Amino acid sequence: MAVTQSSLDELIRWQRVEADTIAALPRERVEAEMGTQASGLSSEEAAVRLQVSGYSSLVMRSGWRSVAQQLAVVIRPLLLPLWIGALIAFSIDRVQSGQALLFAALLNTLVGALQERKAERATAALHDALPAFARVLRDGQEQNVLATMLVPGDVLLLRPGDILPADARLVEVDHLHTVNPVLYTDDTVLHKTPEAVAEDKSTSELPNVVYAGSRVVSGSGRAVVFATGLRSAFGQIAALTQRAQEEPSPLLLAFARLGAVVLIVAVLGAILGFTYSLLRLQLSIEQALSVAVLFLTAAVPVGLMPGITLTLIEGARRLQQRKAIFRRLSNVETLGATTVICTDKTGTLTQNEMTVREIWTADGSVTVSGVGFQPQGEFSSDHRTLDHGVAQKQFGQLLRAAVLTSRAKLLPPDTLRPRWHIVGDPVEAAQIVAAAKVDLKVNEVCERAPLLATLNSTPQVALDGVVVEEHGYPVAYLKGRPSDLLARCSAIATAHGDRPLTERDRQAFKRVLQRYQRDVMRTVAVARRTVGQDAVQALDVEDVAHDLVLLGLLAINDPPREEVAAAISACHTAKIRTMMLTSDDTLGATSLARRCQLVQAAQPLVISGPDLDTMDDPMLREQLSKGDMVLARLTPEHKVRVVQTLEAMGEVVLVTGGAASDVPALKAAYTGIAMGATGSPAANQAADLILLDDNFATIAQAIAEGRAV
Repeated sequence: MAVTQSSLDELIRWQRVEADTIAALPRERVEAEMGTQASGLSSEEAAVRLQVSGYSSLVMRSGWRSVAQQLAVVIRPLLLPLWIGALIAFSIDRVQSGQALLFAALLNTLVGALQERKAERATAALHDALPAFARVLRDGQEQNVLATMLVPGDVLLLRPGDILPADARLVEVDHLHTVNPVLYTDDTVLHKTPEAVAEDKSTSELPNVVYAGSRVVSGSGRAVVFATGLRSAFGQIAALTQRAQEEPSPLLLAFARLGAVVLIVAVLGAILGFTYSLLRLQLSIEQALSVAVLFLTAAVPVGLMPGITLTLIEGARRLQQRKAIFRRLSNVETLGATTVICTDKTGTLTQNEMTVREIWTADGSVTVSGVGFQPQGEFSSDHRTLDHGVAQKQFGQLLRAAVLTSRAKLLPPDTLRPRWHIVGDPVEAAQIVAAAKVDLKVNEVCERAPLLATLNSTPQVALDGVVVEEHGYPVAYLKGRPSDLLARCSAIATAHGDRPLTERDRQAFKRVLQRYQRDVMRTVAVARRTVGQDAVQALDVEDVAHDLVLLGLLAINDPPREEVAAAISACHTAKIRTMMLTSDDTLGATSLARRCQLVQAAQPLVISGPDLDTMDDPMLREQLSKGDMVLARLTPEHKVRVVQTLEAMGEVVLVTGGAASDVPALKAAYTGIAMGATGSPAANQAADLILLDDNFATIAQAIAEGRAV
């Protein structure tokens, strides 16, 4: 079908739609803005748009790079004497000598060519993270089409388990929740809404947009595609990965310098040997060429590379025993030359396991011990450990409510995962673990309070909850942001019964909340309300969220790994600077950096992504030269710019990461380290070193090993 000028103009306009722009539109206008309708595009219109927008793919380079790049691998200076010597040997019928030289040259060329495929493997892994098919509405019918055939304006149908093939604006949802491994390294569950949001929000904060690579956890929805292929947020990461220049290791640079010297010496020696043999010794041309071949091959340090390789293999073997797997051998030595570590936050410095640390009720507060999702720990108050029975009596009502309103599941160790692990929202899982620490069994709690209805948040009421049956009566339990919930409470629960919520109670609540916020903890408030028995199924959260009884507060964080502070101290002793590069907010990142002793100054240097956008290169170099620091609210582009600027300053940079968004920075660094336990396949493919235990202390040990090589 031919593309008319009018359709071309419209498609150009649709392809320029930005996420924040379409997010600000009322959902009723989204379909009209994208030139589609509730029944989807027609097949004819989709075909026209495909001609203009092109296939929805992460247009990768071919498996082998350009001819010029491949020739650069073949004619490296260190190998040129071997190639020239083999050519001369064959020309004078010294076949055995020619074969030996040719084999040596080909073997080294093959090793170099395989190393050149690292970027293609990383981008291919990104491509594999997207689905092959998409469920869309076309011609008013539900159809499964190839994901590469998606175009702007297609209407996606979303169901649990679906992986998004493109960026799309939600126009209809039914209790929709997603996880986004592109933006987050953990399984943070994101509640989605079709309502318009402010246009100035950052892309990672848009609740009415679903992104390519995201997975639907629960609920369903309908969304209009506005960005496909390289125009999607996921595609921009793939493009950035291909553009990022991979830095050769110091060892490879040393070999390049040695190769240049060897080439000059070999060629001069061959010319002098040939000339002397021909003119002074009066040898035949064939004999003189044989002498030239001897000079060419003698100049090549044949035993050097095997010796160095064996040394690197031994270093890699020792690191493997410490759960560090090298994907590129030359980086064993590069680790020892590291001068700056750019580490991510979640899962590297922290345990990547949300944990309830404090609980507050009208009867008092308690500190909760324990590690990660393992359901073992103690409740302590005033340095005194509470008996489980006492803890249940004082905090059981709050913890039961938290369990009933949580959809996450806590699972015991198995053959694939040696530790307790979860399915669902980590914040909700932390609440279930806290209940298990005082012997509250999830199954028993749920059996004694059968579910009658689910209450989901709305733009007007940002609270979630359930209605359950207790003692023959329907009871609603709600939880959410403390400030929102407190405003809807009129009473407070105590161990002796409910009583009116006083101004004194409200002030006490706010003081505790401020303390939790200073400590950068996530806070969840929980409340209940008895509801009428009529039409329970028809209730929504707006019907219930008033005259609530406040049950209490849960303070949750992702604690730092115990060994991180000592490992960072060891890096400081070794004159290695440490920087945190994260997409998280500045307050939380700075608090964690202090707890890990990554920064120790009273006023540490903190640079945000928006700050970075205002800096030119000289200003950024000046800031990055000031020592250890925190860089927060960063995009993948920001991370690559920071890494490349540090390397331009002469630093040997090591980058850690686990999410797909970390791939460009991993590839740009001298050494990229992926988190093997929790990282994405794309990050593992892009990395030079994979940590099987996601442990920052292993990085410090690996650097020490690299310096010993």
